[in-house]
Amino acid sequence: MPNARLSNAVLWLAIIGLSLYLVERFAVITELLAGPLLMFAFAWLIAIIIEPIFEWAASAKIPRKVSVPVVYVLLLSLIVFGVVAIIPIVATQIQGLIEASPELTAVFWATLDDVQAQLSRIGVNSDIKTYFNADTFLSQAGIFGREAFSQTLGAASSIAIVIFNLFIVLILSFYMVFDGQKAFNKLIRLSPSDWRDEVQTFGNIISNTFGGYMRVQIVSSSIYALTNAVVMWIFGLNSITLTTV
Repeated sequence: MPNARLSNAVLWLAIIGLSLYLVERFAVITELLAGPLLMFAFAWLIAIIIEPIFEWAASAKIPRKVSVPVVYVLLLSLIVFGVVAIIPIVATQIQGLIEASPELTAVFWATLDDVQAQLSRIGVNSDIKTYFNADTFLSQAGIFGREAFSQTLGAASSIAIVIFNLFIVLILSFYMVFDGQKAFNKLIRLSPSDWRDEVQTFGNIISNTFGGYMRVQIVSSSIYALTNAVVMWIFGLNSITLTTV
């Protein structure tokens, strides 16, 4: 009996040790493949989001081999145009904020003086300026300005990398949309016959529910951004593009 217990204990320790080793190896492999896996995830997400466009094209008797290339060329053109058009505006507005930081600091202290005066009128004599260290505030503002400026200078290379990664993601998404249904049907045929209905149902749920949720999020975010831009434009506020993006 003691030997059996000892054997079981050794066996469980070996299983636990092997499991920990496999988990550690899996974490290392996942870290190495994080970039490609993330690209595949974004490509799949784009394919799900824009799938209704191809369904509408099919209902309009437009072949998929025509609608898919046209939509992806338009999508790539829109992304490149948006990046090229928006980034210079955002960089200019960031530079404007950096240059206006001394003026904004002066406005901040003037606002504190006004608040202090209003509090004194109602009998509150606490000096709120004691809660703010002017030297620390100014030094932090200067550090923010220098960091923002240095980040703006390094934005060009980052933009190029982002555009290249987007191009790769769009290529992957293109193939997923073009041959994704064939691959999914092949997966269903390879699965056990008892599982095929469940696999088909699961795929439909992911496509309809999750895809619909992401489309709603994109539409609501776009509406919020446009509303924010319109309100800022009506009140004559600055940095509309920076805030909207």
